[in-house]
Amino acid sequence: MARKTCVLLILAVLHLVGATWDARADSVQGRVLVLTSYHSGDAWNDGVVRGIKDILELDSGVELMVEFLDVRRRSMDSDYKAAVTTFLDVKYRETTLDLIIVADDAALDFLIMVREELFFGIPVVFCGINNFKPGRIQGQAMITGVNEEVSIRSTMELALKLFPQTERIVAILDEHSAVSRANLRHFRSVTSDYSPPDIEIQELLNLSTQDVQQRLSRIPPKSILLRLTTLLNPEGGYMSLEQSMRVISEASPVSVFTVWDFDIGHGALGGVVVSSLEQGQLAGKLAREILIYPHAVLPAVVMESPNVAMFDHQQMARFDLPETKLPYGAQILGKAPSLYAEFKFWIWIGVLIITLLTALVLVLLAYIAYRRRMTAALEESEERYRRIVETANEGIWVLDEKFKTTFVNPRMAEMLGLAPAEVLGRPRDTFMFAEDIPDDETRMKRRVAGTSESYERRFRRKDGSTLWTLVSGTPLVDAQGRIIGSFGMFADISRLKYAEEELQHTSDALRNALAEKDKFFSIIAHDLRAPMAGLLGFVRQFSEDARVFSQEHLQKILPRVKQSAEDLFLLLENLLEWATMQRGASHFKPESLGLETLVSANIELARPTADQKDVSLQGRVEPGLHVYADRHMLDTIVRNLISNAIKFTNTGGNVIVSAIGEGDSIQIRVQDDGIGMDREMAEKIFAIDQKTTRAGTGGERSTGLGLILCKEFTEKHGGRIDVKSLPGKGSTITVILPRSRITGSFQAENSTDFQEEHKAPF
Repeated sequence: MARKTCVLLILAVLHLVGATWDARADSVQGRVLVLTSYHSGDAWNDGVVRGIKDILELDSGVELMVEFLDVRRRSMDSDYKAAVTTFLDVKYRETTLDLIIVADDAALDFLIMVREELFFGIPVVFCGINNFKPGRIQGQAMITGVNEEVSIRSTMELALKLFPQTERIVAILDEHSAVSRANLRHFRSVTSDYSPPDIEIQELLNLSTQDVQQRLSRIPPKSILLRLTTLLNPEGGYMSLEQSMRVISEASPVSVFTVWDFDIGHGALGGVVVSSLEQGQLAGKLAREILIYPHAVLPAVVMESPNVAMFDHQQMARFDLPETKLPYGAQILGKAPSLYAEFKFWIWIGVLIITLLTALVLVLLAYIAYRRRMTAALEESEERYRRIVETANEGIWVLDEKFKTTFVNPRMAEMLGLAPAEVLGRPRDTFMFAEDIPDDETRMKRRVAGTSESYERRFRRKDGSTLWTLVSGTPLVDAQGRIIGSFGMFADISRLKYAEEELQHTSDALRNALAEKDKFFSIIAHDLRAPMAGLLGFVRQFSEDARVFSQEHLQKILPRVKQSAEDLFLLLENLLEWATMQRGASHFKPESLGLETLVSANIELARPTADQKDVSLQGRVEPGLHVYADRHMLDTIVRNLISNAIKFTNTGGNVIVSAIGEGDSIQIRVQDDGIGMDREMAEKIFAIDQKTTRAGTGGERSTGLGLILCKEFTEKHGGRIDVKSLPGKGSTITVILPRSRITGSFQAENSTDFQEEHKAPF
């Protein structure tokens, strides 16, 4: 019975495989001429040809012949038309064609001109015909195809959905060719009917390679760019499609959308695009249907352009666009295909075969179980023992008298990350850490002496990780009482050990954090007491008898009171910022910020203090420089650095605040010619548990908290702070931040630099 079932299953598998190959066997015959408008190597042209081949080359009985008119690189004048006509006549005069596929307008126009002379009576399928109208093929019999129409409105709607903060749509257009003028009319028609609220529409007409950089660089941040034409060459004509798209993408500060698939992969982010591949595949399907049913009525022209949502994976990463925001079914170019997508057919065939083989295995297992039930009682007992061992929650490890493995149960092998066969025959110390082997050898000697014991032992798993176990070991003896090996039960206690270690690490970290905060608050308490005591003393004396204060006396004392109040306010403000940061309550909202405006605002805020000390305060920010940062945090950084520089600069000194772009980073530099600092102090200024406070050149108080805030806020942005200083020469503190977005590539230790000469820029 079982044997018959096995034979039937095997025959079923063979029949399934045979049927699969039969389904892929030849089913269509015919010779097909593919006449394309452009040249081999043209992105659009190649996509159409590939789509046609995807469909028709499934049938090895179809013979494809491809010819290229090359009209992108040649003018279709009368001489060229005559030469091509003669070439096709000579080449295909003796060839019987079953069908012709023409791609794009130039090829269709040419075919209609020569069809009666060269290809009379042969069915024709067209694709890539822009804005097809039935009058285009009036008077032509046996012809059908696929319309091509760009999806400008759909692309705009998709772009606004992906970037809802958009305030402006900028379109690149021109009036130099018939296709360009048609796209211009189409765009204006769309924008006249479709005008989203609060969206400004801007046209960039007749953009050339000379002015593309200047005009695109002025596009505001909350914009999207729509490419509807190719850049013009100054000497005439158009730049190539790929080069034009690449130049536009590199010059544009915002994402570029397109309506053609050949732009994807050359700089465009995406769009609802006219797909050359889809055009070719749909034309191939129409052609295949005609070849299968040659005497039937031709299918109707497909008027709905098979456009698809398509995106560039590299550009998605550039503009931080996650896949989850894309519409369902959107194609992503540049993304490595999954194994399932690449081998879908064979995976399903494999699953089906495995299912049948699994059924076969189950039948065989049933047969084996049937035979086992007929075995003797001893075999039944051994089976019961085997099941107990294999299903045990603990690992079982048996060694011989030479301490080589004779048995491990599956649980023990699983704990080691190995198969049982990989453990058998090997000494146990093979799987141990070298430093544990001496202790294990000592325990094995006690085992040979007949001692049983429990202890902890760690092992190295196959993947290199550590397995912690609780071992219960006992000697194995034979019937004569001789020790012939060792038997061990192993319980996995790795999670418990890791939990203990984690708890210890957490405890140590908490203890260190509390110690640091205790030190910090002791420093802050001392620094708060001085200005508060001065204020309280003045208020107490003033409240007791205000008449003792003359006008002259008040004019002398009030500036000191004001300075104490300002010091106290700055200290409290920095303390609040630091506390908020430590609690994780600060909101980090990075955005593109103009540095010239931000630095100027903070300079003006500090100018009264600088003027009071007769300190020159200047700003030198590279025009148009932007940084991706949290406005509040960056204000705090710049404000504290300027305040710190003024505080430690002598009367008549200089403070310069500058900012430059360098590669992928922005450098904000605050430089003074003040009293500077030595190496010991510079190495402590960013440590919360170090006392680095000192009075300013005008007696101003300092807590050191401002620089700590600067460091923490800078690191929040993925940047770093560099310090250069020499005593008596001044200091330069540089904040280095990522130019566009936080990538983590700038994070590093804060550095200090001391040179033999300190050259100030004054």
